[in-house]
Amino acid sequence: AAEFGLAGNLYLVTAIVLGGGYAFSALQFAMKESRDTARSLLFSSLIYLPTLLIAMTFDHWRLLQ
Repeated sequence: AAEFGLAGNLYLVTAIVLGGGYAFSALQFAMKESRDTARSLLFSSLIYLPTLLIAMTFDHWRLLQ
């Protein structure tokens, strides 16, 4: 996204960190399907998407300044 001017390094780092956490939760669920791992994956997705959108919006706004 940085080469198109949509977002910068903040979004990049946020996407990598959140993506890693989401992938970790997904792997845990895939390896052991239980109510706890399903809830963990759901919670991860509820944190992942809004936080990533906020980071992209903030970073895009910062680049326009």
